Amino acid sequence: MKTLIVVSHSQGGGTKKLITALIDGVSGQLFPELEIIIEDSVTIEPEKILKADAIVLGTTENFGYMSGALKHFFDRIYYPCLDAKRGLPYQLIVNADTDGFGAVNSVEKIVIGLGWKRIDKPLVFKGKITPKNLSDCKDMGGTIAAGLEMGIF
Repeated sequence: MKTLIVVSHSQGGGTKKLITALIDGVSGQLFPELEIIIEDSVTIEPEKILKADAIVLGTTENFGYMSGALKHFFDRIYYPCLDAKRGLPYQLIVNADTDGFGAVNSVEKIVIGLGWKRIDKPLVFKGKITPKNLSDCKDMGGTIAAGLEMGIF
């Protein structure tokens, strides 16, 4: 069985909408051999990441950076997962007020250090969440589920 971990934190609700759409896309694929674990970035333990076959990271853009909650996540899992999870496929979703560049850049610096491999370019959504944004996340969820099922990542 493959395990997809979805890690995010949402104060205003926008990031949660994006992540929920992604999970709908993963769940809609009906792959019985795929376990989805959804965790808050504030409380998830490194042991769960050690079980992951892929990870989705969801964050808001705060002051041109990733959310403090996601940074806290990285602070806690970095060394326990550093060697054990090299090559872990990841997908980043950013709920941005501006261009999202700072949030993407800050996350990518850390995941490069961890040796994780990007599934696809980060999904950055600027401003109010639209039905198209939700559809894009749902499609990405389906892509991730299919890729895990086929062993692509």
